[in-house]
Amino acid sequence: MSSSNVALAELRSGPLYRFADWPNPAVPNGRIGVYTVWRDDQLIYVGMAGRELRPSGDSGPASAKLTGLRSRLKAHASGRRSGDQFCVCVFDRLVLPALSRQQIQDAARGQLSLDALTRQLIRQSLSYRFTLLSDAAAARAVERQIQREGLNSEPPLLNPLPRTSNATTAHHTSSPVPGALKSVSSRFDLPRLHTSHSGWRLLMSLDPPRDRGCDPPTDPTHISAS
Repeated sequence: MSSSNVALAELRSGPLYRFADWPNPAVPNGRIGVYTVWRDDQLIYVGMAGRELRPSGDSGPASAKLTGLRSRLKAHASGRRSGDQFCVCVFDRLVLPALSRQQIQDAARGQLSLDALTRQLIRQSLSYRFTLLSDAAAARAVERQIQREGLNSEPPLLNPLPRTSNATTAHHTSSPVPGALKSVSSRFDLPRLHTSHSGWRLLMSLDPPRDRGCDPPTDPTHISAS
């Protein structure tokens, strides 16, 4: 298993895998690990997986169910924002600022999947590295160290932690929202988004749940102009 220093080295300069090539047979199932996500040479995100697993990756009898690191990276590669902090962060910070007025309107009418746009960006632009660790506590410590100190002094763009111990997590999780709301609402004539985080929740809910039969048509010629 990786020591802390070896883990940091692997997460900084180990093998780089594209989300476009998922599924990746090199990622084991049922293992505890830490991963970093990259856009070219820029560190975008760091995460850990396998908190529910026993130390040393002993998850009991062999099972076809995906757990640990493989399950987490599969979820990220899907682009689905529901229950996935990474996909939410990618949408909020990388996808949303680039949306056109027409795309916002199409999403509001259920004619454009925001999850599909998130998946497209992840698969086309992002790659990842990973390392395996013996237990969840060690993995969490490596993740937190990278969130605070970064790799090569570069903290992750999407989920950094403040270096000071008395700072609250609200500083880095909520502060980007009002600015993003102001930018989007001013560009798309949506003044109601200025007032509170309810506007942000409105944007996040524009992609209709699939179990309600609201998937957008795959053929663009079927999209109504009304």
